[in-house]
Amino acid sequence: MVPGSKGRSEPCYLLDGGLATTLHDMGYPVDEDPLWSAAYLQKNPDAIKRVHLAFLDAGAQVISTASYQANIEGFKKHLNVSQDEARSLITSAVKLAHDAADTFCRDGCPKERPLIAGSLGPYGASLHDGSEYHGCYVDEVSKSQLMDFHAPHLDALLLESPDLIAWETIPALKEAIVLAELTAAHDKKPKTWISFSCRNSTETNHGEPFLECVKAMQDLLGDQLIGVGVNCTAPRHVTGLLESASHALNPNVAFVVYPNSGETWAAGVGWSGQKEILDEGHIKEWQDLGATYIGGCCRVSPDDIKQMKRILASRVQQ
Repeated sequence: MVPGSKGRSEPCYLLDGGLATTLHDMGYPVDEDPLWSAAYLQKNPDAIKRVHLAFLDAGAQVISTASYQANIEGFKKHLNVSQDEARSLITSAVKLAHDAADTFCRDGCPKERPLIAGSLGPYGASLHDGSEYHGCYVDEVSKSQLMDFHAPHLDALLLESPDLIAWETIPALKEAIVLAELTAAHDKKPKTWISFSCRNSTETNHGEPFLECVKAMQDLLGDQLIGVGVNCTAPRHVTGLLESASHALNPNVAFVVYPNSGETWAAGVGWSGQKEILDEGHIKEWQDLGATYIGGCCRVSPDDIKQMKRILASRVQQ
């Protein structure tokens, strides 16, 4: 059962880490494929299940589907499949995550079944040029184009009933508003979180104040919104972002925080820079500011999630 109205003193839910980068680390290359990890929904679905299980074994209580980069036109172009086959591949991402959770529960007998977050990325992710790290495309793409792009992907994920929808790495408020309106209007009324990619301690990658994003998502999604936050953003920016908006966070909404490693990705270059180490100080600050869902994004491995689990466990015992 997905938490609904959560007080900020509730225990933290540990998320998984970077699916694509972990897939790559396990020997399944993703960097050269315009579909990234989503290509493995066709090429090797067992590899995706293996990554899900690695994060579950590390302690993750929520796993995100391998559908961030999945899109119908991309599948048709790069995998040479039909419209219906492309839609089925997106749906299969949820089934794979459910299968992994079933396997984990059968083998590990956790107290609670892991939650499945149906992952959906921004329009810019389909461009395979790092657009989610600047969001400039929203100045050229209309609201109706964004709606037409995202609607079938949301429909496809909901066919296999994920526990929640996770709109991830959204760089611009304009696109987030479209996503919130689309989700609010959907017949299934899925529980949802929306997380933004941000360039500094107060703004999205496109330049809108994070505070305004939090307010808008709460207004548009109401009770469907279980969380709003930050992902694929350097850890050093997270505390400032949460501080800038914590006073506006509704009591029944939690912050969702899953930063990347602090390294920088550029198309044609790859990852560069220094990895930032997440410690108890970071997590304490984020929890104190209202973060109830905490994990990692790109370059955050199962070992990193295991360390987060130890930190969270030690904080519960304090």
